[in-house]
Amino acid sequence: MTRSRPNRKNDNARVEERNLHVVREFAGYQRLDDAGYVKLLNRIYRAHNLLVNHFQTWQRVSGKQRRGSKVIRIMDKPRTPYERVMEHLKDGGRKERLRTFHDGLNPWELRAEMQTAMTALVRRIESVALGHRGGRPDDLGQACKAG
Repeated sequence: MTRSRPNRKNDNARVEERNLHVVREFAGYQRLDDAGYVKLLNRIYRAHNLLVNHFQTWQRVSGKQRRGSKVIRIMDKPRTPYERVMEHLKDGGRKERLRTFHDGLNPWELRAEMQTAMTALVRRIESVALGHRGGRPDDLGQACKAG
């Protein structure tokens, strides 16, 4: 979860911007007040975190130039956060452990894990919305017809 920075009373817009990107993108706007959601959300966030930090490239502003009335941003080459960290770490055990960990990651498996957890989250949200905590909502409909 994201939260406001200490001693910043007008920080809510910043927090909501990050919540939209991090939390609301996967969980939606439903109230998730059951402890059962925590495992599913943690699975989603773990896979998403690894995907973003190891495989998604970002461009950062490396400088700005003023040309007349325009300010032109100069961007560096797109790199993943993993590549940026590796560039700044000194050779040693930490760098080697991170490299070994990165080499063991598979972006397709991470996406599949995210998709599985998101599907389970949606099913759980729908089942709670229908008023039962058991199986899937379509199972309830079939049970009512049979019963």
